[in-house]
Amino acid sequence: GATLDLATVWTHLGSVPLDTISCLRKAHALFEEAHQISRQLGVASLTQSLCSNLALTTGVMDAPLASYYLAQSMGVSIRHQMASSVQFKLHKAGGVLVDAMSS
Repeated sequence: GATLDLATVWTHLGSVPLDTISCLRKAHALFEEAHQISRQLGVASLTQSLCSNLALTTGVMDAPLASYYLAQSMGVSIRHQMASSVQFKLHKAGGVLVDAMSS
């Protein structure tokens, strides 16, 4: 596949209008504020979405930070899926146990 070098990306970013960059910075700040609130409230699906959006608004300007947000997003998704799976298996096992005890 085609590769995209960093110099090409930076050249493209140089041609982005300043008002677009300003909007991205404002959006990033709002996503960051919402992320802090969602972490305090413990809303997994919202935290995952906000981390994804934070990664998008960070982009190549700060690649390590964007990677951090992506890792956080995936971590939340995996924990949420694992908790749902365990809950389903426990519920299913509980039904089997009740059936065995009633026999």
